[in-house]
Amino acid sequence: LEFRRVLCRSSKGAAEKRQLVYYIGGEEQDFLRVQPILEATSKAIVHIGEVGQAAVVKVVTNLISAVTTQTLAEALAIVRRAGIRPEALASAIEQNAMRSGVTDMKLPAMISGDYTTNFSLKHMFKDVQLGIRLANQFEIEVPATSTVGAVMYAALAKGLGELDYAALFK
Repeated sequence: LEFRRVLCRSSKGAAEKRQLVYYIGGEEQDFLRVQPILEATSKAIVHIGEVGQAAVVKVVTNLISAVTTQTLAEALAIVRRAGIRPEALASAIEQNAMRSGVTDMKLPAMISGDYTTNFSLKHMFKDVQLGIRLANQFEIEVPATSTVGAVMYAALAKGLGELDYAALFK
């Protein structure tokens, strides 16, 4: 049985509030055996399929988060340079179909400059690299992910690896 935990803010705080999401790979009978234990800390448990498949889903959902965060950082930079209050962007996003949990978490951090680690840049970079390797294995081009990986690599070279990946805005 394979467990991949999706972190919501901090793991400890999310577990205490039953806000973790688990992706599970493995046999149904094994999943059913551990389900009550996982329910104690989770808001959702998603049985993905075979062992190994939950890891793939976890990596690709992190690719979406990484690309979204990079695009959000670029949008905020444009808004600031245009002389628009960052809060106006936040208000616009709240009403837009592209709003997501990632935008809700990362935009306030970018606006305030608070990059307290919820999910470190170095760990997100690792997942981006894993995603690129998976794409290469399946002969799939991932230009957005590759570009974000390069930006993350540059941020790591600047010593930002321990910060939350919202530090892409820096």
